[in-house]
Amino acid sequence: MLKDIKNFITKLINHTNDDEEVDFDNQNIKVSNYSYLLTRAVVPDIPELEKLPKIVYSPQIKLSEKQIEQEIQNHKQSLFLVVRHNDALIAAVTCHVDKVQKDILRIHWLGVSKNFRNRGIAKKMVETVIRKGKQMKLRGVKVALYPDDKYSQHLFSETG
Repeated sequence: MLKDIKNFITKLINHTNDDEEVDFDNQNIKVSNYSYLLTRAVVPDIPELEKLPKIVYSPQIKLSEKQIEQEIQNHKQSLFLVVRHNDALIAAVTCHVDKVQKDILRIHWLGVSKNFRNRGIAKKMVETVIRKGKQMKLRGVKVALYPDDKYSQHLFSETG
């Protein structure tokens, strides 16, 4: 009997929802009077993603074609979102459920095309990630920033 209770508690503590996918429905978003499509990245997006300049990224994440494909296809612990405007990919963000702190969603990479910066698109993506973390009942969203990266520090402090 005690062994059964111990096994139950151990299973409960170690439960990670590994079988569940991080779902995401396409969204039409409006930022600064412009309409955009926010959707999950797909493999055909890779050539455009490779050209997208980074705003925020973890040094561990090297966005090679193979890495991007793995990130896109990992629906169990990853959320790779892109923003499109008039069919052009203009922004992207990738985040994961933290492997150690399973109640944290960690942003690893964020990029916005130079022509679309300072319009609130990055802020909208971060707000969407935060909202998704809350829907998943996670404790929070984290991002690693470089100390001299004032733009990213401002972006993330502004979005909470």
